[in-house]
Order: sequence, then structure tokens, then C-alpha cells
Amino acid sequence: MSGITNTLIGALPILAFQLFLGNPYFANILGFLFGGGVGYLTHAGYTFKVRFSKRNFMGYILIWLTGVGFNLLLNARIAS
Repeated sequence: MSGITNTLIGALPILAFQLFLGNPYFANILGFLFGGGVGYLTHAGYTFKVRFSKRNFMGYILIWLTGVGFNLLLNARIAS
């Protein structure tokens, strides 16, 4: 459930930012940042039922950035 919620909540800002800003790259950056924050909250609170801690948050950000980085690399490789 948290994955579905995070996907929906993460996709909506991307669409909204793209509609209002007109720049798909900037919209994706803002959407990914917003989605990453929501992802931490939903996974920490619902999936794992842990309280916020700086260590958990930093670990989540590291893993999340790794996933985003692989996504960017794969998309760049596919596009070339």
C-alpha cells in the first residue's frame, strides 16, 4: 500500500509542475524530491512502523539516491 501511495503522490507533483512550469526536467527533479520525502514518511510510518531518526532518514536518502542514479543511467543508456 505504501508503494502505491508513494507512486501516486510522487507522480502528481511531476504532472502539476510540468503543467505550471512547462519544463519537464525541472518538474521531474521537484517531483522526485517531493516523492522521496513522501516515500520516507510512508515507508517509515506504515511499512516499518519506526519513528523518524536522522540515521534512518540518511540511510533512506542514500538508498533512494542510488535508485534514482541507476534510473538516470539506464535511461541515458537506452536513449543513446
